[in-house]
Amino acid sequence: MRKIGQSLLLVVLAAGLVAGKKKNVEEPAVAPVVEPAAEEVAAEPAPEPEVEPEPEPEMVKHNADFTAKLTFVDGQTTAGHVIRVERSDDWFAERGWTDKEVKLTVTVEGNGTEKDLPWTDIKSMDISYDGTSAVDCTYDSEFTPIMYMCVMKTHSKVAIVEGGSWAAAGRHKWKFTFEDGNTEEFWIYKISAREQEAGVAKINDDSGQDTALYQKLQNQVAEDAKGHVLKRLEITAP
Repeated sequence: MRKIGQSLLLVVLAAGLVAGKKKNVEEPAVAPVVEPAAEEVAAEPAPEPEVEPEPEPEMVKHNADFTAKLTFVDGQTTAGHVIRVERSDDWFAERGWTDKEVKLTVTVEGNGTEKDLPWTDIKSMDISYDGTSAVDCTYDSEFTPIMYMCVMKTHSKVAIVEGGSWAAAGRHKWKFTFEDGNTEEFWIYKISAREQEAGVAKINDDSGQDTALYQKLQNQVAEDAKGHVLKRLEITAP
């Protein structure tokens, strides 16, 4: 019985040692879970630049209401409803246009007097031009360099509502704007050209006047008289 007890004790101790060894065995390391890298967010495209809207066309201010037919020396004709009349600020139309009502009258002369009439009181104008011999040239020394100019006066016959025999006397240039957007610019009393000389003339010098420039301007006016200059104007008021 004593041997059997010792044997049981040895078995128990051996089992304990085995169990202890099992407890000391390291468990295999668990690999860390690697989260998949987040996909890079694609950069948003740069916003397209805003396209500025086209400016709206400027509205034409109406200050006239009549029908006109303009015939030019070069054979062209413009006709239609005139919605705007403007007059040059100066005789040579170099400082722009005015639409002031007091400056939009047409000056005519005849029967020993002058009249300033609205365009609706004009029925028709017939205008003719002479050749080169009718061109008058001069210079203006108030300009530096000197300003040279050549002018051809027209021959005109103006019919007005109240009747009588009249001629155009207004030296300014005119501009009609038609309902369809077309415009026409014209003189009725004269046509002209001017230009400053290239250098400053010497005082009391025989070469002070530029004869070549005179000739150039004279030829220009004579040529203009054959081109797009007014020959006949007919107006019908509403």
